Amino acid sequence: MILKNIQTAGIKDLSYDHLHLKVVSDPLSVNLINLHAIDGIVIKNNDHISVRKILYQIRSKNDPEIYLKPIYLDSRKLFKKLGQEVDGYIMEGINPLNSSAGTEIRERIKHIQNDVSIIQDYNDRMIVKSLQYAYTRETGLYPYRDRSSSIGYHFPFLSSVVSDKDLVHIKSRLDKFTGKGSLSTVLEDRVNLCHTCQSSYLNFHEACSKCSSIDLDYENLVHHFRCAYIGPESDFKNGDHLICPKCDKQLKHIGIDYDKPAEVASCNSCAHSSQETQMKAKCVDCGEDNTLPQLQTIAINKYNLTSEGADWILDKNLGNEPSEEILNDLSIVPIPIYNLLMEQEKIRSGNRKDSSSFACEIIVDENVFSALSEDFRNQLKDEVLKIMRTYLRPIDILSAKNAGHYHILLPDCKQPEAFNLYTLVLDNLNKLLTDNMRSGQQIVSGDLRKL
Repeated sequence: MILKNIQTAGIKDLSYDHLHLKVVSDPLSVNLINLHAIDGIVIKNNDHISVRKILYQIRSKNDPEIYLKPIYLDSRKLFKKLGQEVDGYIMEGINPLNSSAGTEIRERIKHIQNDVSIIQDYNDRMIVKSLQYAYTRETGLYPYRDRSSSIGYHFPFLSSVVSDKDLVHIKSRLDKFTGKGSLSTVLEDRVNLCHTCQSSYLNFHEACSKCSSIDLDYENLVHHFRCAYIGPESDFKNGDHLICPKCDKQLKHIGIDYDKPAEVASCNSCAHSSQETQMKAKCVDCGEDNTLPQLQTIAINKYNLTSEGADWILDKNLGNEPSEEILNDLSIVPIPIYNLLMEQEKIRSGNRKDSSSFACEIIVDENVFSALSEDFRNQLKDEVLKIMRTYLRPIDILSAKNAGHYHILLPDCKQPEAFNLYTLVLDNLNKLLTDNMRSGQQIVSGDLRKL
């Protein structure tokens, strides 16, 4: 084993066996490194937040050679907390790192040759990247307990690139892929969440069934077997003895003379007494006092890639498939059918001297949809389709590769008419999107050509 350290601008070179590693201590230093030229990164920082920032710097890239790069910690103590997010720990002079594992990871990274940047939905893109991470580590996507998470659990890789508030939504997306057969699941836990902020940091308490106050005193009920009288224990108290207020007999032995079958709660706020109280869960994060039916219960699952799932995340065409919303819209024909119709239209229009047909392509900048929340993103997609349909004729054919890449076939269309239609669609989409994005730049481009 050869261990060599060369300090350069706050960054160290570390050679371990046949691996060339870089030691970094802060997020800014990551930008100074040629990440393609090294085999891995060692984070030398004991601050939990700083380490997560460095992880985000690397994991948020779109190049698999970078976002799947092996990462190690130099702190065994911090490794116990963040061990699920990295590939091990390595310290100068003490190196429990299995270098062959780093080599195997790098070899499996070579299997991934698709471009995740074309997946427009940010959360879906991060899910794919996290599953690729699990694939290269030959493991699954297993949640681990973490009190810093609003749901009490974090997921490897995902928790480095998505916020806590998005984890519940991310989990529902993972369950969607499970339904498609790409993932299999094993139940790990069930978590109750506040219905207002979806936090699992809840304080459960009993409250008065009448006024909802938590200022309650509890007292046992006493049942005297001989006369069948039941009342609060304070009614029986007579000094150090228990005397039945109904028959004046002394109660000596529990289980022989009497029992305590239940408990009664007395409210100090409204003086109401009852055996029944209501259970509530106060959210420590937002202060909401949830009733039990209001709580949202979610399953925390372990996720494993199926063989179909492995093929899916390695597919070179990953991200080019149309979204479910597009597939469910019967007015949009799939790309293979569109291509077939276009070839037929070429032949048809070529055999007629007085006929001409055009095809146009509309492309929305990929950063438009990824920068928006899901609800607003869906609304914007609907608006884009609505604008295109406004100017299309009944005989025109609309197809889509994804939510930002459209093809339009314009059969029996003269050049001025085709150009006018194409220009109207392009200009109105640019106006819609630049207004919503508050950008003065043109973010919709296209192409018009005669068949």
